[in-house]
Amino acid sequence: MQEKFIFPSIEWVEEYCKSLNNSKAYNKEGQGWQDPILFKIIDYEKFKDKIQFDSFLLYLKNGKCEKYEIKASVDAPFKLYATYENWIKIMKGKVNPIQAIIRGELKVEGNMAILMKYTNAAVAMVNAAQNIPTDMIL
Repeated sequence: MQEKFIFPSIEWVEEYCKSLNNSKAYNKEGQGWQDPILFKIIDYEKFKDKIQFDSFLLYLKNGKCEKYEIKASVDAPFKLYATYENWIKIMKGKVNPIQAIIRGELKVEGNMAILMKYTNAAVAMVNAAQNIPTDMIL
């Protein structure tokens, strides 16, 4: 049986970085992107006994994940916030990230003009997450 990784966990974030690097779609669509992105679970307190941390930072550059940081203390130029349930909806493909932003299920801080140039990269990032054997706590 294939090992599953709890979302989020250090192992899951490591696999996500690898999955992005192995994604031809993300490698192509992420060309030109230069900034780290912070991912944060806004209702972490409800799940703190079940998950290890509330945030992680991916250092993304030109369609590659260079490294990651857990419980990121860096002030990233782009920040994505959602409840745990909404992160799951996005990762399972029940809603795409752009729809989630429009519906208010995913909050974004950062330059929206830059972000909107990379909508295909965002979809490729979700697809890369879907390739990870994941255990959800809900």
